[in-house]
Amino acid sequence: MSNSGEKPVAVDNGTHNCKAAYVDATERPVAVQNKRGDFCTPSVIAFDDDGKPFLIGQEALSEGFVRPDRVVANFKLKLGSDEVLYKGDKDYTATDLVALMLKYMKEQIEQATNTTVTSAVLSCPANTRDDFRAALIAAAKMAGIETITLITEPAAAGLAYAYNKQYDRRFVVFDLGGGTLDVSIIEVTGNNITVTGTEGVAQLGGRDFTARLEKRILDEFVRQTGENPSRQDDPHFFQELYQKAESAKITLSEREDRTVVIGCRGKQAIVKVTRKEFVSMCSDLFDKCIECANKAIRGCNRTWKDIDSLVMVGGSSRMPYIQEQLANVSGLAPKNDISPDRAVALGAALKARLVLGEKGVLPHPGIFVREVSSHDLGCCVLKPGGKGEDDLVQVALIPKNTPVPAQKADSFFLQHEDQTAVKIIIAQGDDGSPLKQCLKIGEIQLDNLPKESKRTQRIKVDYTLDSNGMAKVTATDLVGGASQAVSIDCKQSIGR
Repeated sequence: MSNSGEKPVAVDNGTHNCKAAYVDATERPVAVQNKRGDFCTPSVIAFDDDGKPFLIGQEALSEGFVRPDRVVANFKLKLGSDEVLYKGDKDYTATDLVALMLKYMKEQIEQATNTTVTSAVLSCPANTRDDFRAALIAAAKMAGIETITLITEPAAAGLAYAYNKQYDRRFVVFDLGGGTLDVSIIEVTGNNITVTGTEGVAQLGGRDFTARLEKRILDEFVRQTGENPSRQDDPHFFQELYQKAESAKITLSEREDRTVVIGCRGKQAIVKVTRKEFVSMCSDLFDKCIECANKAIRGCNRTWKDIDSLVMVGGSSRMPYIQEQLANVSGLAPKNDISPDRAVALGAALKARLVLGEKGVLPHPGIFVREVSSHDLGCCVLKPGGKGEDDLVQVALIPKNTPVPAQKADSFFLQHEDQTAVKIIIAQGDDGSPLKQCLKIGEIQLDNLPKESKRTQRIKVDYTLDSNGMAKVTATDLVGGASQAVSIDCKQSIGR
């Protein structure tokens, strides 16, 4: 296996499936096939009798029918949490599990390219918080991958479309994956590709639609048989229920109905579900999807008349009803010229190619991509009349949809003239929200401040945001000169 330096490779770490891609010598993005010949590798891990991971992907998914209690899936959504998701030879958190998936994908890329992979671009949902991004990069490092940069999933998909100038002007990327929904507005002007706005729902994806079908099939099984299975006593039934509900959901994107046969405790039920019934039972989820798209448009001070194209990304975007509803509200025909499953990975690989061009490792292709912040970022101050931490509210220094990298500064009063110390809480959350509704991402303590006879805006806060969406904050006392900084570095911030 050769190793001639950094290669433009990327991994799309999806909730349900992982995908990978690289850019070949002809500047063409190529999706990686795993050892089974598939472009998508299920994000599923199975553990052996000793509690060690031994199967990943489709083999692990199949193992779930035999030993469902030893299979873990949907762990991506827990990134940033210390929750133990599996107790095996050690306690496995989402970071540990994602690291196993990334290591597996690294091996697949190495086999496909005959090179040693040491770095890659990673994709992440647009509507994720700093702790999620921190955990993702930490997982990559555990897998032996240095993160070249992070790129949001809709931005990556947009790059896949815009890179070869397939789409000019302004278009919307609607990305409905297994666990998250992101909608981004992208503008292409010459060789500049700019994400001008983004909106998303962190806990809405294909798994939620599958869950509705699971409930429908389970309820009908109970009605027909009189049996009421439990997850504790009948784990194999619930594994089969999930698989058949997932399969039915996919089939209903192609056909008007699907019949499911399922059994437990020696009894069997035959359940027919129509597409019309599926739409009805998921109507609120579809409504959330449409509202998210409309909100993204409004957030950029645009209307659908300003949009030239609508691009569909993510496996769940194939559902006919969501395409019909988006066509109705936008007046545009949804497009999926690039496979919805692979668009993010292909675009992320192109991002790797651009970054390596910027670093001088490869010739620069002359294309530039700029993203925006997906959350309000700032610090917390006491609201008028407030006295304690419960009265702290967020002041956004870098508002949502600000192009990154970005820098902003503001100055604040101390609470009273005799105050000699101050704690600045750095947070991510909506402007004006109470601290308890925000994500605390750091703090700065300034001590031994000189007293002042008259209150002034003496505490200056400088906020910078890099292209990975990570923050560095400096607080300075303009009276006494004391200064402290905190780097909210995703490679080191897991334990904060």
